[in-house]
Amino acid sequence: MKMKQRIAALAVFCLALSCASGAKSESGAEGAAARSAAQPAEDEQEDLLRGDFRVEVKGEGPSKTITITGYIGPGGDLAIPERIDRIPVTVIGEEAFKGCDGLVRVTIPDTVAAIGDWAFTECENLTAVAFPPSVAAIGRSAFSWCASLVSVTIPPTVASIGERGFSYCSRLRNVSLSRKTAVGVDAFPQEAAITYTD
Repeated sequence: MKMKQRIAALAVFCLALSCASGAKSESGAEGAAARSAAQPAEDEQEDLLRGDFRVEVKGEGPSKTITITGYIGPGGDLAIPERIDRIPVTVIGEEAFKGCDGLVRVTIPDTVAAIGDWAFTECENLTAVAFPPSVAAIGRSAFSWCASLVSVTIPPTVASIGERGFSYCSRLRNVSLSRKTAVGVDAFPQEAAITYTD
């Protein structure tokens, strides 16, 4: 009888020890997972900011491209780089330069194919924009509320300008563009004189 009692007690002890060990292991795993979730990967953090530009890298290998998603620089006369980290800049993303009052002139590189919605909206001191022939699309309200913009020349390669693309630019008086460019509703202020290049 005593032997059976000892065996039973030993079994209970082993069972308790096993449960405690499992709980500790599970707790350790949960803690590791929590720490991992709380600490973003270094690569993700590095991909966010390059100099004065916030960027998003798309694609893989030699087909990688960059979309500029934000800007934290002082403005002035800005020449957007053709490449960042040797990757071509192909898109100016939505709201990338929105409300950048320090921006006076901007030159867009000939690697850029599209300018997103509201990309330069509310840049009140922007006086000039140089568009390259690579640009095919200008998004909705991309340059709306740019109060200091006086004239713009749109390359004939631009296939479309979104609605209100240059609306509420109170000083915009001269616009040059191709008849082949599809122009959205209220893309230009009524005071602007449009000159067609073809």
